Formats: sequence, C-alpha cells, structure tokens
Amino acid sequence: MSILIKRPSGESTPLVNGEYLSAYYFFPEELLLKCGYELSSIPRVPGRAIHEKCSRDVIESDLFLLLMIDGFCHLVWPYMGIKGPREIYSGHEPAYVLAHSPSFWVGELLDRKIIPDSTMLLQLPWEEGVSYMSWEEVTEIMSEVVPAVMEKHNMYGVIETAKKFRCFEDFDTRSSNQKRDFYRKWYHSRTRHPIVSLESAKTLEADEFISYEIHDESQDFENEVCGKILIEQFKSRLSEKDMKILTLRMNGLTYEEIAKKLDYKNHSGIIKRIKRIAEAYEDFVDDNRIDL
Repeated sequence: MSILIKRPSGESTPLVNGEYLSAYYFFPEELLLKCGYELSSIPRVPGRAIHEKCSRDVIESDLFLLLMIDGFCHLVWPYMGIKGPREIYSGHEPAYVLAHSPSFWVGELLDRKIIPDSTMLLQLPWEEGVSYMSWEEVTEIMSEVVPAVMEKHNMYGVIETAKKFRCFEDFDTRSSNQKRDFYRKWYHSRTRHPIVSLESAKTLEADEFISYEIHDESQDFENEVCGKILIEQFKSRLSEKDMKILTLRMNGLTYEEIAKKLDYKNHSGIIKRIKRIAEAYEDFVDDNRIDL
C-alpha cells in the first residue's frame, strides 16, 4: 500500500520509494553506517521520516533506491548457493539480476509479517520509533527467507540453466577463478566439427556431407610457436627481480636456495612471488586467447 503525502501544492501523491520504508528499518545499523550520513540519518520514527522534508527527500532519492538494491543483494547473496562473490559477475548474469531485485525479498518479508506494511508502520507512536535489528537476527531471517523465495519463484531453475549455458557477458571485467574456468572450458572442450557415430552415419543419405575431426600436425606447430611467443611477451612484462626468481626456479633451484641467493629472510616470500607470477601468467594467456 502506498504512503500518500500532501505536497506544498495541496495535492496528495504517493511517497516515492515509500513501499521500501519498512525494509529500510529492517537493515542492521552496521550496514546503514557504511552507506554514509544521509542514508543513516533517516529518523527511526516513521512519522518523522515522512513529514520532515530533509528525510523525505532522501527517501524519494535514487540513493535510497540504490540502498534497497545493493543492501538486499548484500544480505541475500550468501544464501543463494552461488559459487564466488557477487562482484565477479556482471549485471547480465541471472543470479546477479535476481539478487538485485529487492521486490522479491521485501515481498516475502511482508508476507511473513517480519516487517510491517505501511499502514501498520504509520500507526507507531512518535515516542517509540523502530529499534535496530542486530546483524545476527537479520542474517538468521535471510537464511530462511532466501531459499523460500527462490523456491517460490523458480530461481533455482533459472540459475542452474544459466550455469549450463554460460556466456562471456555473465562475468565482470576483473579476474576470477570462475571466469578463468569458463574460458578454459570454452576454448579447450569444443570440437571444430560435429562428432558422428558409425551407427548414425549409416542412416545418412549418400549426398549428405559429414565432417570428421582429423588431427592436423600443422596446428600443433602453430600452437607451439604461438605459445613461445606468448611466453616471451609475458616475460617482457616482468620486473627484474621477478625475472631472476623465475629463471632460478626454471634452472632447478629450490625455494630456499633462491631466497638465500637473493637475500630474502626466508623462502615464504619466494613462494608468494612465484604464485603471483603464475596467476599473472594465467590471466595474460586467457586475455590473449580471447583475442585470437
């Protein structure tokens, strides 16, 4: 139910974003404090929040709506069963879209009477206000609400289908294990031609063309040459110290020997540096494969 506001002109119109005011009071204090002074300063007394112009302006702003979108995404994502943090996905990924749709989650909170509707909210006396819920209370509630909402709206089916048919647009521009795994599968598990069994081939008409996968030795040579070129290009990007570490390791020296040779206190620093080099190389190769 909309919250009607009498404007200076005398006309009564709905309060923009007013349907999310109850949801605002559901957020724990820790979350609101991270959102800046404007959003965290909305009075805890609903009547004051609606009738004071400064807080009403905040409620009707895009900033308030953004709080609803990002705030609920932050609360629901851990319980949606998605592998990896939400930041690795783009705005096109279905789970990301559903997580950023507050109407689903607010609707369930209202149906379960966890938060009051606007009528009940405005009946609260001015001297009482709405107390903060603890982070533990909120997360416990969402751990039950999220699976229920996903079941009700068949979100599980949508998310599973998206997993089976991944595309490049599902991922954010930054690097992630999920993105890397997808690229590897995309570039290494596809066949250039359809695979046809002998049994099914017997049923084809004589004039139908069948394309078979035949090993091409020239392709092996091309891949080897391209691989060497990529390695040389990657090496040119390394710092002098990283290049020394990589060269010594390739020459068979242990981590301890490399640390001693380069005046490190212990070999753990060498291990960390080599790990970063390996991760940087994987990202470099993945980026260049996309361009091929």
